[in-house]
Amino acid sequence: MLCQIVDRSEKLSKHLPATAARLNILIFGFDSVSRLTWIRNLPRSYDYLVSRLGASVFTGYSVVGDGTPQALLPLLTGRTERELPEARRGFPGAATVDRHPWIWNELSRVGYVTQVCAAIRRTYSICALQEPSVT
Repeated sequence: MLCQIVDRSEKLSKHLPATAARLNILIFGFDSVSRLTWIRNLPRSYDYLVSRLGASVFTGYSVVGDGTPQALLPLLTGRTERELPEARRGFPGAATVDRHPWIWNELSRVGYVTQVCAAIRRTYSICALQEPSVT
């Protein structure tokens, strides 16, 4: 897993009022593993996240296309692959996905400290993030 940690502790005190709800948001997913397979194969992990941490599980989430980008882009940007700037490798005008409206950019704008981690940095189908995804 690739992660980058940058100290942004001053950011919280600048943007969030003392009365703000201090929510932690973690979007955790396994590519090519269904929710039911996850529950069957990792029941203690599922139980810990749901029972101990109060996690919400997207039971009604459905894939919007065939492949990882088509499954994750709507969840993380609110748009389908066709609605976003071209980022598929080998296509005219393709650029990195840095210009996509990622949820972590919006969370950062309203005062959250964000971090994005992925098991791989480079994919073969899209031009991956180039800018640091920590704010």
